[in-house]
Amino acid sequence: DNDVYWSAVCHPESASCSLVKKSDLMDDGHSHAYAMYKDEISKDGWGKIWVHGDDSDAGWYQAGFVEGSLTSLRVYQHFQSWYAYQFSTPPSAETVDFILAQYEYAVQLAAQHPEDPYYRRVGQVLAQFEGMLAGINYAAESGESMTKLELLLLEASGDLYDILPATSPSQFKLQFGRLGAQEFHDEWHRSVSCSALIKMKADASDLWAGHATWTSYVNMLRVYKNYDLGGGALQSSHSSKPGMVYSKDDFYT
Repeated sequence: DNDVYWSAVCHPESASCSLVKKSDLMDDGHSHAYAMYKDEISKDGWGKIWVHGDDSDAGWYQAGFVEGSLTSLRVYQHFQSWYAYQFSTPPSAETVDFILAQYEYAVQLAAQHPEDPYYRRVGQVLAQFEGMLAGINYAAESGESMTKLELLLLEASGDLYDILPATSPSQFKLQFGRLGAQEFHDEWHRSVSCSALIKMKADASDLWAGHATWTSYVNMLRVYKNYDLGGGALQSSHSSKPGMVYSKDDFYT
């Protein structure tokens, strides 16, 4: 159903949510978000999703839930290929402890400052993440569910370049002072990512920018996301990957 909007319906008494066609939904006060997903990866390389949610905490959670439900298979596929590429061995206990501690710290800060606009938004994004995880597991086939740690690792994929060497220094290949100049040069070139070209018109009336991403083919499972969240307070379109609540490309409209 490529042109159907789906809603998340959550019932507090059972602490569970389900997915229903928006056209079939009777407004019972429990639905705060809806979305449409077009899986057109075989057509042009992109999935496309439109997600709408109101400004309640339930709206953010359900926005994550409906997206996670609709993209569950693609999230699982992306995670499996990314994880195999990222980790030749499972992440160390130090890395895992750091990731989980940072998550709990963010939850704590959001809970302590509910009136602060910044931490209120942090809490809403955390609710979106929790909803995403619940939605993925709601729709997942047997053997394709995800743990909170797995989804947190995926969300942190851009930060792992710094987290891994900080928490497991022995795994860091750029050992300053221990490599010769040529070895360091070779490892550095294997580590850098992306290039950009910026050109200004001679009279400074225009500016052109181009960007090329240097990365593995595991990052080619893509979703273009259109978010209308917070009751219209946050409207953006951005390139992203399945399971991520942000762009990672840092490309937003």
